[in-house]
Amino acid sequence: MTELLRSQVEDEIADLIARVRDAPGDDVGIVIPHGSRAFQTPLNARLLLQFGRQAGKRTAIVSEDSQVQQLARMSGFPTFASVPAFEHGVEMKMAQQPQPVRALLDDGTSAVAVAPPKPPPVETSAAPPRVAGAPPTGGPRSPRIAPTGMSPFDETPRPHNRRALYFVAAGVALLGVILFLLLSPSATITMTVAATPLSVNPTIQGSTDQSAASQGDHLLTQVANATTQNAFQATPTGQQALPATAASGVETISSQFPIQGIIPAGTQFESSDPGHTTVFGVTAGTYICVGPNGPPSGCAESPNANLPIKAESTGSSGNVSAGILTYWPPTQQPTQCMAQPGPSLCSATNAQAASGGADQKQVTVASSTDVANWNQQAQQLEDQMNTQLKTELQSKAPGQTLAIDPAKNGFNVTCTAAPPVPAVNAQFSPQQISITCNATGVFYDPKAVKRDVLADLQGQVPQGYQLAQGKLTMQPVVVTQAGPDGTVILSASAADYSQPTVNVEGLKGQLAGKSPGDAQRIISGRIDKVQSVQVSEFPFGLPYLPFFGSRITIDENFVPLSPSS
Repeated sequence: MTELLRSQVEDEIADLIARVRDAPGDDVGIVIPHGSRAFQTPLNARLLLQFGRQAGKRTAIVSEDSQVQQLARMSGFPTFASVPAFEHGVEMKMAQQPQPVRALLDDGTSAVAVAPPKPPPVETSAAPPRVAGAPPTGGPRSPRIAPTGMSPFDETPRPHNRRALYFVAAGVALLGVILFLLLSPSATITMTVAATPLSVNPTIQGSTDQSAASQGDHLLTQVANATTQNAFQATPTGQQALPATAASGVETISSQFPIQGIIPAGTQFESSDPGHTTVFGVTAGTYICVGPNGPPSGCAESPNANLPIKAESTGSSGNVSAGILTYWPPTQQPTQCMAQPGPSLCSATNAQAASGGADQKQVTVASSTDVANWNQQAQQLEDQMNTQLKTELQSKAPGQTLAIDPAKNGFNVTCTAAPPVPAVNAQFSPQQISITCNATGVFYDPKAVKRDVLADLQGQVPQGYQLAQGKLTMQPVVVTQAGPDGTVILSASAADYSQPTVNVEGLKGQLAGKSPGDAQRIISGRIDKVQSVQVSEFPFGLPYLPFFGSRITIDENFVPLSPSS
């Protein structure tokens, strides 16, 4: 992974080394601005390259400054002229410079000349070999070119000054050791402080009302809704013989003069057509009060002209059309209808068709096994959709927590089946049963709970003191009540310590470069009620702390302040 670091003008070489070593990637590019303090000398550049290699980092330099570019290339860094060039891998190359050579002039003096480009070969006549040390023959004398590292007066290689190189190497190694001791170590100072323990147990109320949520120990809640649907195929396997049923209907009575009385159960009505042989009877004694022009006055009960009838035999033959049942046997008519000689003064007919008659038949029904399987499938779908709905609701309230109280309120799901699962042995045809579930969820922000708790703890901190950083402990929040309207009641519990206000960064600066004993005295003098101070250094112990405060970590432990303190 490639990491791009941006250096500041005021950064020191130690800062760059630390940032390269702490970079998460193996390939690190450093953007060096104009006038950077850290990248001005070859020594700093070599240190950066050396420590980067020790940390397993491949370091490149990115800069628009030509001096920085030249120093980087001379030191062996991959060099890039801009950030886009770094991102596209367009590296700057060292320009090819003509190499200086030494020449022996005709007058015996030496001079430095630049080797001209090699000319194309030219055919010449063979010249006799020249004896070493003899002057050239013919024409003016030309300067004799000696290879680099050779004496201008002979062709024997000039010996290198190895002793000087040894001194330089020893100096670089010593400087590296010094810088390692200055920059590499880190220290952790653990101090135990007697502090005042604090605790709160607030009851926090939540609602969807923005104005109410702005009050102390209140927070804003959110109500989310979601719907999902699924289905399964229901195919009944039961068989059952349905018995024949009798048709039923209504017989209406009319009369040429007012009559009233009870028509007893069993009174028969038939069809005047010989093709219809089904006989219908009155199912229950019924009071009638009729007249030629509508209900007469003086009825003992409410006027009525309709009688409930049912076929005396079962089967579909009883499903007769309207106006068929017109024969009312005279012997079964009220005496008022036969009070005068001649035809009956009363008549009857079915104003609507009789229905409900059915022959015996074999039908498909839902067996007990079918109903049990369908209920199980419906329950499985509801469980699956509950999980889906909870996930969908959570996506509508990211970062918030679903509030569910002990009665399972706060996440409410209602499911319906269409058509409903039939009863056992109910006639049922193959079809899909769809399950539709609707969910409502109430959510609260746990960060808002923490803010309320911290505010309650801060209210117990006296002036000049502060809450101990990083020492807050909170018990899991308990939802005691949640309603579908967004009303939530939460029970919270938290503890922390109150300590004198401490400038930790300033304290690190005072401890930098001090001995562990001095560090203990400085901390005890700066912070009240310090019980103990422990100093540990990495990778090994030194008689002094790191010279940079950024390499020091301060960790505080707290113990309850005793009443005597």
